[in-house]
Amino acid sequence: MKRRIFAFAAIFSLMGLQAFALDPVAPVEERAFGFVSFESPLPTDTAQLTGVAPAGLPPMTLRPGELMRVPVGQYNIKVKMQGYEWTSPVTVTPTELTAMVVPGFGNLKVSTPSPTTDMVEVMSADNRTVASFPASEIRTLPIGTYSVKVKLSPDVTVQKTQKVVSRDVVRANVQILPNETRRVVVYK
Repeated sequence: MKRRIFAFAAIFSLMGLQAFALDPVAPVEERAFGFVSFESPLPTDTAQLTGVAPAGLPPMTLRPGELMRVPVGQYNIKVKMQGYEWTSPVTVTPTELTAMVVPGFGNLKVSTPSPTTDMVEVMSADNRTVASFPASEIRTLPIGTYSVKVKLSPDVTVQKTQKVVSRDVVRANVQILPNETRRVVVYK
């Protein structure tokens, strides 16, 4: 008799698990909404959430780590990073959090003596230029191994006494890892 009661209780509790997925404690009005959040390499990145299934919704803007309440449905998220955009479809379910992590990107920060005038070129393994930017910026790049070429501006005292010659410094095998900032320091 005790075994039957135990078996009945076990079967009843297992069958009822899916019924509790919608959070029966939540009021009916709240079951029409879910929550969205995303993480990206830089805190300055922004995301735009546009509705696909609940058509007619205005685009919504999110910041990394921010929790936003949105109607249940299908969405597209577009994350704008420095020099790149990442897009992905998103499904929001009732009363649950949908969290996304922007995969496969990292940052490169190059420190030089004259960051406003020194230029950085990032080249892939096949010698194709991936990015070119001033050394004062942080650049978001896909994960991988790159060669970083830093074009140093000529020194002011050298310009007055000699012929102006700019110098280039190349760092090979600079690895960009996901959700990390790689720092490269160059001295004159």
